[in-house]
Amino acid sequence: MIKIHSPARIISPIIIVLALIVAMLIIPNLRIFDEALLPEIQALPHLQPPPRSTNAIAYAYGMGAPAGVSPQAAGEEIIVLMHRKAAMGKWGRLAPNETEAIYHQRTVASQQPEDHIAIPQPIDMPLKPTRQHGNQEWWKNYSAALECNVFENNECFIHVRNQLATIPITDTRLELRLQRYRTFIQFAGFNDSDEMTLASPLADPMVSGRINLAQVYLNDPDSFLSTLKQDLTFWIDILRNSQSMMSKYHAISAIRYDLQNLNALLNEHALTPEQQQTTRQLLQAPRNLNFMQALRSAQHQFQKIAQIAAHTSLSENNVRMIYWLRQDNASANNYYEETTKPLMQLLQVKPDDFPAAADKLSEQKSRKFTLSPYNLGEFFLHDNYKSNRQFFIYSLAATYDLAGMYTLLELQLDIKQKQPIDTAAFIQSAPQRNPYTHKAMDYNPASGELGFACLNKRDVCNIYLNIRISTSGIAHIEKHTPPAPANETAY
Repeated sequence: MIKIHSPARIISPIIIVLALIVAMLIIPNLRIFDEALLPEIQALPHLQPPPRSTNAIAYAYGMGAPAGVSPQAAGEEIIVLMHRKAAMGKWGRLAPNETEAIYHQRTVASQQPEDHIAIPQPIDMPLKPTRQHGNQEWWKNYSAALECNVFENNECFIHVRNQLATIPITDTRLELRLQRYRTFIQFAGFNDSDEMTLASPLADPMVSGRINLAQVYLNDPDSFLSTLKQDLTFWIDILRNSQSMMSKYHAISAIRYDLQNLNALLNEHALTPEQQQTTRQLLQAPRNLNFMQALRSAQHQFQKIAQIAAHTSLSENNVRMIYWLRQDNASANNYYEETTKPLMQLLQVKPDDFPAAADKLSEQKSRKFTLSPYNLGEFFLHDNYKSNRQFFIYSLAATYDLAGMYTLLELQLDIKQKQPIDTAAFIQSAPQRNPYTHKAMDYNPASGELGFACLNKRDVCNIYLNIRISTSGIAHIEKHTPPAPANETAY
């Protein structure tokens, strides 16, 4: 007779096996089994931010406040609310109802999960603000200030300038933005070491800066160089001292736009000897750029940054699962070994060796999934490790390309001053060389295009030695005097 086992006797061993598997997955991930933090991480210095009164970051967050509301006070409240939301796992820009509540001193409603605004991977993040301008129509008239990518288009300034020449500014809200931008760049500096886990506030000021420079170029050419100098000085300071790579990348973009201003100036105006001297002073490429400290700060902020990265690609429930299956120190150590350490090593590479070293690091793959259940949640974030690496490499390459753009403008200034009979021959013998091949700069006499191949393959590192877009009628545009600044109180 065949002996028949009861269902309970069959199911019990299965339950036991499943329970053992679950225990194997959970127990090794408990925080009591976390490893010690690497000594290298413990030795990384922390940077203390400057006082808020001299730091432009709060003002930047509040620049969109309506007339009569202090941008500084509004920015302070925006930072507080963004930190509060980030602590709840909701990272990104504030929802429109939240900023409006701050602007008008209303109580902000309790936040719901759908208030979270997911941010795409940083390498594809557009360098422009969100179009949450209410009924403001100014951005349609000057769309190039928002849409034109200075890394891929070397005529962004020309496009913004021509739009302003066609439609002079009359929108009082845009005038207010420009007035605030002029105040913004008068701050002693911009430091985001305390706000690295918040969305960067620099996109909106950057767009205002583009319009401001084009307006000065058209309406007050005598003060253009001094205005450009102040603008360049401020953004170079951000590039040198900001702690987040996104802020540095915004700074590179702003500086590239400023150099396009100089390219147009050299093409379209006869400069006095004094103006030529000022221009040459402006063409000293920025040095002592502190990318190392930005990496150190990013390592200190790793736990929050990793959770933010998870929010950009995974659902909220998955984020919770990953969080409970992660161990803080083990995750920080792994991030240091796979991201911070190799990037620090990349910073030590000589410029000539950078392309090969960057390509090698770009191709390096993150650790594959294994059967080990230890720190299991961290395996889900390895793609974000690679994304962080790629964005840093791209930004660093953009910095090398930026130095090359300074060299191009310096060569253009030499050509303008010396007026050679044979421009092509002059370029061949000029001391300004391709920063990567050390050969003469590429020159197309037919188009007047001068440049070199960028490290970032999709970018354009060119300028023009002639006027390609008609500027007829611009000299006859009347100067438009902006209204007096509004009395903006701190609430």
